[in-house]
Amino acid sequence: MNSTIELLHERGICVVIPTYNNCGTLANVIDRTLAMCADVIVVNDGSTDDTAMILSGYEDRITVVSFERNAGKGSALKAGFRKAIEMGYVYAITLDADGQHFPEDIPVLLKANMENPGALIVGQRQGLESIERSAGSKFANSFSNFWFCVQTFQYLKDTQTGYRLYPLRKLHGLCLLTSRYEAELELLVFSSWHGVRLVSVPVNVYYPPMEERVSHFRPGKDFARISILNTILCFLTIVYALPLKIIRTALTAWSTLFSLFFFLVCTIVVMPIFAAAATLFCKGHESRTRAMHLLLNRLSRLALCLMPGVRNSIINTDAEDFSRPAVITCNHQSHLDLMLMLSLTPKLIVLTNDWVWKAPLYGYFIRMAEFYPVSMGYEELLPRLRNLVSRGYSIAVYPEGTRSVTGRIGRFHKGAFELAEALDIDILPMTLYGADMVLPKGGKYMRRGQICMEIGQRYTLPQQKALGSMLERASFFRKLAQKRIVNIARNMLVALMLLVSLDSHAQRITEYLADGDNNPAVIVCPGGSYFWHDMKTEGHLVAEWLRSNGISAFVLDYRAGGVPSFIMHWRWGRAGSQYPDAQNDLQHAIIHVKNHAAELGIDTTKVGAMGFSAGGHLVMSVAEIYDSGRSRPAFVAPIYPVVTMTADCVHKRSRRGLLGDTRKYSKALREKLSLERNVPHNCPPVFLVNCVDDPVVDYRNSVLLAEALKEKNITHKYLQYQTGGHGFGASDTKGTEECRQWKAEFLRWLDEIGIL
Repeated sequence: MNSTIELLHERGICVVIPTYNNCGTLANVIDRTLAMCADVIVVNDGSTDDTAMILSGYEDRITVVSFERNAGKGSALKAGFRKAIEMGYVYAITLDADGQHFPEDIPVLLKANMENPGALIVGQRQGLESIERSAGSKFANSFSNFWFCVQTFQYLKDTQTGYRLYPLRKLHGLCLLTSRYEAELELLVFSSWHGVRLVSVPVNVYYPPMEERVSHFRPGKDFARISILNTILCFLTIVYALPLKIIRTALTAWSTLFSLFFFLVCTIVVMPIFAAAATLFCKGHESRTRAMHLLLNRLSRLALCLMPGVRNSIINTDAEDFSRPAVITCNHQSHLDLMLMLSLTPKLIVLTNDWVWKAPLYGYFIRMAEFYPVSMGYEELLPRLRNLVSRGYSIAVYPEGTRSVTGRIGRFHKGAFELAEALDIDILPMTLYGADMVLPKGGKYMRRGQICMEIGQRYTLPQQKALGSMLERASFFRKLAQKRIVNIARNMLVALMLLVSLDSHAQRITEYLADGDNNPAVIVCPGGSYFWHDMKTEGHLVAEWLRSNGISAFVLDYRAGGVPSFIMHWRWGRAGSQYPDAQNDLQHAIIHVKNHAAELGIDTTKVGAMGFSAGGHLVMSVAEIYDSGRSRPAFVAPIYPVVTMTADCVHKRSRRGLLGDTRKYSKALREKLSLERNVPHNCPPVFLVNCVDDPVVDYRNSVLLAEALKEKNITHKYLQYQTGGHGFGASDTKGTEECRQWKAEFLRWLDEIGIL
C-alpha cells in the first residue's frame, strides 16, 4: 500500500469525500481511505449529526472543509475541488461517505490515470443488477444514461456513480453547476462537450440492507429537477455543444492537414532541392552530411513552431549543449519522436527501424544523413558509429525498440548500454512526455496538446559500470525514465502548469532546484509591461544564477494581457489578463512552493519573490496588498520596477497592461496599486535596484518607493546606479559593468538579513 500512497502523492492525486449526516459510516470510510491515500479532503456539508466530532478526531491527518448549513452535493464538490487546487493537487478522486464505495479500489483509478493522463475516470459499479434497489433508483440510472447519450453522443453504463477521478484543470462549467447530486451528471456532460476523454473502469459497490440505507433522494422534487436540467442541457447541446464539436473537429482536421502538407512540401520540394545543392556545392562527404543534418535540425524546429495547437517545452537544467558525443536514450511514444530528437542538435545520428530507413519519400535523405537501421546488426553498426562519434556526433537510441500504445514505458533492451561502453562515451538520458497524446500510435489525427522534453544528467562510463551488468543498467535507466515521466506529468499540471483558479487557464512555473535541503527560494517574475514576459534575461538566466548560489528558483509565467490585446486594445476574454490575476498567480505560486517544501528541499520561512520592471510591481504589490502570512513573501526584490500608477512618471503601458483598457481610468484602482502609497508597517524586507539612465521606466519610480520604505522604517536596501538602462536582468552582457554589480550586492544583502 505504501507504493500506492507514494504514487498518488507523486502524481498530485488527492481524495475528496463529501459527507452529509453519514456519521455511522464516515469513520470507517476515512480510515480505509487513509490506508490507501495520505491526501484526503473531507467536505462536511452542514451535517447535523456527530460528523463534526468524528472529523475532529483526525486532527492533521485530513483536511476538513465545513459548511454551516447543508448546501448540496454539487456545492460540496465545488468546495472540495477548490481546496484541492489551492493545496496544489492535480487530480481529485471523489467517493461517497455512506460506505457504498470501496477505498480499496483507488489503485484501479490510479492505474487508469497512469494509462490515460488527463482523462476523467468513471468508476463503473459492478453487479448493480443483482443488488436489491428501489424501482426509482433503477429508473434514475437508466434515465440518466439515456439523456447523457443524447447530450454527448457517448454511452456510459453508469453515469450516476460518484466514484470518479477528476483532472482538476480540465473541469468545465463549475460556475453553472447545480447544488444537488445531479451536479455529477453535469460534470460528465460539460467535460465531454469540451473534449475531455471519459474512461470507465470497473469498481466494487456495497449496498447495505434497505432498512440501514441513508438516502437524501426526494423522488418527486428531484425527478422534476433532473427533468428540467436535462431539458436545458438538450437545448445547450444544440446551440452550444454541437457547434463546439464542429469547430473542434475542423481544428483537428486543419492541424492534421497542415502538418501533412508541411511534411510533403519539405520531403518533395525542399529536401530534394537542398540535397541537389549540397551535392553540387559541398566539397566532400563530411560537408554534405553536415549540411543535411543542419537542414533536418532546422526543418524539425520549424515544424514544431508551426504545428497548430501544440506547445513544446524543453527542460535542460544542466545546460546540455551536446558538444560532447553521447548515447542519448529516450522513451518511444509517437511518430513525432524522431522530429523532436532532431530539433535538439544537428550533431545527432538516430538509429531507426527498417521501414524508416527504406521509406520511399524521405528514406534517401535519412541515408544521406548517415542514419542506420538497428537491423544492420551490432557488428556492422559498431565501426560506422565509432567513425561518427569521432566526428562529434551523438547517437540517439530508443531502448524500448517500439512505440507504446498507452504511453507507458516498456522494457529497455541492453543494446544501447552495450553501445555506450563499446564506444567509450557517456549516456545522456532524455525523457519525452505528451507526444503520444498529440499523435498516438495508430492515430490518424493531430490533437492539441503539450509536448515536453527533459534532458537529463550525463552518466560517464565509470558511473555506468557502477550500476552493474548491462541488464541492471537497462533496468536502472528504465526506472529513471519512469520516475521522470511521472514528475514531468505532475509538473506540467502543477509546477509547470500551476493551477490558479477553476475557471482560468493553468499557469506555468519552472523549477531550478539547488542542491541540499532547507534552501531559501525565490519566485522569479519576469517583466513585460503586464503584456508579455522576458523569460530569458529576466527569467531563466536569473534562476540559473540563483541556483548556482544555493538558492532554489521558480520562474513564474504569470497571466498577462498578451500581444493581441496590446496591439488591438482588446482583451481575449477578461479572465486571465488583468488585475488581480497576476497577483493571484504569484500568491498561488508561493503557497505551492510552501506546500511542497519538503520534497523541494525548501525552508518555508525563506521563500521570497524577485521581479523585474512590471514583475517588480507584481512582487511588491503582493507584499503590500495581501495581508496573508501564507502567501506573503519573506522578502522581495523589485529590480528597476514599475511603482506608481498615479504620478507623472507612471509607466503607462504597464498600467494599461495591469488594469485593461477601461479600468485604467479607475481612480480607486490607481490609488490601490500605487506602491509608494500603500507600504504597510509589516512589509517584508525590500531590495531595490534601478538606473538613472533607464529609458523605459522613469527612475523616479524607484525613488518614490525608497522614500516610502524609509518613512515606514521598513528594512530595505536601495541601489541606484547611474548607468545600465533597463532590461539587463541577470545577463553578463546587457547593461553596464556598474549595474551588473547588483547580483553580488543582493547575495550580500540576503546574508545580512539572515536568509543565506
